[in-house]
Amino acid sequence: MFWRNKFLLNNFGFCKPWRVIEKKFFHHERLVFGNENVTPATIGIIDGEIHVGMNEEQIHKLSNPDTKTFKCSAREICSIAAGGLNGGTTVGATVTIANLAGIAVMATGGIGGVHRNAENTFDISSDLIVMSHTPVSVETHGVPVISIGTKMFPAFYSRTTVDKIPAPMTVPGAREAARCINVQRMMKLSSGLIFAVPIPEAAALEPSEIEGLIQTALKEAESNKITGKEVTPYLLKRVKELTSGKSLSANKALIENNARVAGEIATELYNLSSQLNPAPGPKSALSTAINQKDQVVVIGGAVVDNILQVEEPIIKFDGRTNKGVSRKSFGGVARNIAASLLALGVGETKFITVVGDDQPGLEIFRSFGKNGRIKILSDINGECHFGFGEMDLLNSMEPNLVRDNRSGFEKAKLIVLDGNPSLETINEVIDIAVNCSVPGK
Repeated sequence: MFWRNKFLLNNFGFCKPWRVIEKKFFHHERLVFGNENVTPATIGIIDGEIHVGMNEEQIHKLSNPDTKTFKCSAREICSIAAGGLNGGTTVGATVTIANLAGIAVMATGGIGGVHRNAENTFDISSDLIVMSHTPVSVETHGVPVISIGTKMFPAFYSRTTVDKIPAPMTVPGAREAARCINVQRMMKLSSGLIFAVPIPEAAALEPSEIEGLIQTALKEAESNKITGKEVTPYLLKRVKELTSGKSLSANKALIENNARVAGEIATELYNLSSQLNPAPGPKSALSTAINQKDQVVVIGGAVVDNILQVEEPIIKFDGRTNKGVSRKSFGGVARNIAASLLALGVGETKFITVVGDDQPGLEIFRSFGKNGRIKILSDINGECHFGFGEMDLLNSMEPNLVRDNRSGFEKAKLIVLDGNPSLETINEVIDIAVNCSVPGK
């Protein structure tokens, strides 16, 4: 149900920072972002499958007015996915999925808020609630609101609000914004961050003029008895008409600029993380034998190892509670090989495995990238007495997984397998390697 496209799988966590793009950016046309240092990942739900990163065809399908696409908030992810439907994710749903994928920065044109007449309708966007407990950076519910490069809080179509509301907090630029995220990570705070970016001056509309038009559209909506979730689409359409299309042009400029700034923040955050976790020292002999641009593909198992160490002199299996300690680490032969190759700076290492959707699966994905789990019982000296393995998931590493990633295998200079895939899967890899002369000379 949870898909990352092949390009994202091949790059995730290994070489580039990430920035999520909310699906609604593509309702009218495909926008191109020029920051080559950042990998964009558009999020959406297609035929019940959650996608982190979509190709042009998938984006077109989700954005096509003829496609039946539902607005999908965080609370609707399950029903839309289970029903095999198409969903355009709101900010709340997007940050939820981005967080599960280990992505920290998201670009959007704006988030849902406390809507007009909320004192009577209680119409408050669930985006705010989700942001309060999801550490993705896009003041309510403990979510800091920080303006970038301005002391005034920016409006949607204008660089300031009509009544010149000051920003609660400000930072000069992307580097300082990334530092805020980094501090929040180190303190393990669970909420997100909202960075407000002013629209480019050349595209901005005059605050009092646009506010007057919005008020006109609101009165029309009220007289036409337009309420609830239909209000915002009506306002956007009507304001576009009243401004002769200028509001749409401003919106596009806002989105492009927000995506650019999000890319800058993601890059700065990546650089900060690299400084805190510097690359290893001299490269190994294996590293120098494989060119940095060469590709190494590793396929096999990734598991969570839970070690239970009994601290009693003798382990007695009579139903008693033994004093002990436990610890957790990440393993799997292929996973350890891939992690070691990356640490040694060996080529462009790519790891293919099966990843589940449970908490251990998320932890393994974040560690480097419903998984297999192994529990080991050891004595006071650390000697293993027996292990308990939940390894059935690895049986789903079928030949189709290899065929779907064939292009990666064909380009590889070296392919590494462990014994976890089925014999049919191993034979599929060997056939590709023989036909493509991998490893090469």
